[in-house]
Amino acid sequence: MSKKQNYYTASKKSKIVIAAIEGKLTQAQLTSEYGVPPTQIKAWKQTALQAIADAFSNVRDKDKKEKQSLSMLCLKKLVDLKRNYLS
Repeated sequence: MSKKQNYYTASKKSKIVIAAIEGKLTQAQLTSEYGVPPTQIKAWKQTALQAIADAFSNVRDKDKKEKQSLSMLCLKKLVDLKRNYLS
């Protein structure tokens, strides 16, 4: 018996990733609420964090730690904007 493959819109993925980054819900709660496997949520989150870091990769003289802190700041701003937009 084969399982039906689920497809998620970019909007739903971004909503789930933002919730995962915010950290208000545990991985189990996110899985339960959205019906997405925890491994998939983790993969989407890592992809989003890497995409943000890559967006700033033109800063060649910065080390990896600085890129990560910059991407985290960007993510926090994105979460704040999303939260304000939904309010």
